[in-house]
Amino acid sequence: MKLFELRMSKPKVVKPESVRLVVVESGASRFESRVPPDDGDETIVVAQNEGELPASLVTRVASRISAIEGSRRTIGRAIVLVEGRHDAQASGARWLMARALLSHLLLGGGSELVLDADGATADLRHQLLSLVESLLEEFEQSSVPVRLQFRRDPPVSRPSGVYPIPSANPGADRSTGSARS
Repeated sequence: MKLFELRMSKPKVVKPESVRLVVVESGASRFESRVPPDDGDETIVVAQNEGELPASLVTRVASRISAIEGSRRTIGRAIVLVEGRHDAQASGARWLMARALLSHLLLGGGSELVLDADGATADLRHQLLSLVESLLEEFEQSSVPVRLQFRRDPPVSRPSGVYPIPSANPGADRSTGSARS
């Protein structure tokens, strides 16, 4: 290669390393039982300390996102393990974290944002559904899916198909929907 060609050639673009960021709210389900094994990506965990204010957790998550960006890496997948609090402080903190994580995922080509609320109450479920709805409204053209999980057990892998909905009334006749005598 001639010196002129060397000067004119562009440096190779190295794809930044992807990490998986897991945020664990204090009191959330155990990390080991809710987070699937990684796909070879480094996993970074930011866990809320017992008694730590939700705002402090938001600050630490934002700091971690900045550190990841500063090291020229990206977050490939973000998982937030949600605990049972649904007061104004906790919900506001979740909204800020989810928004910051989704913004980073969109810019860095991330794969998904998962909010995992194992054993959530009806009020918390409603609040989280509202959170996801507001994120989807704000990021209308989002290419990054936002997934909300409530189940205790990992999902069972089933082949594609149509499955019956379990009846709420075990004595109901499936063909007519009326109760048997």
